[in-house]
Amino acid sequence: MATIKEQLEAINAAINDILTTGQRIKTPTAEVEHASLAELRSERARLEEKLALENGGGGSGGIVRGIFLG
Repeated sequence: MATIKEQLEAINAAINDILTTGQRIKTPTAEVEHASLAELRSERARLEEKLALENGGGGSGGIVRGIFLG
C-alpha cells in the first residue's frame, strides 16, 4: 500500500487535474468524469491530519487528551 505522502501526492494530482481540465472531459468517442472535488478535498484533509499525527503534530485541532492522575 502507498504511504500517506504518496496518497497525498496522488490526491493533489487528481485535484490539480480537475482544476485544470474540468470535472468532466468529453471526446468524440468517450466521456470521463473525475472523482468529486469535494470528496478529494475531504480525503486530503483526512490524510494531512493523519500525517501530522504520525509526525508528532497535534493535527488540525491541536487538542491532546490525557488523564490526570494525582
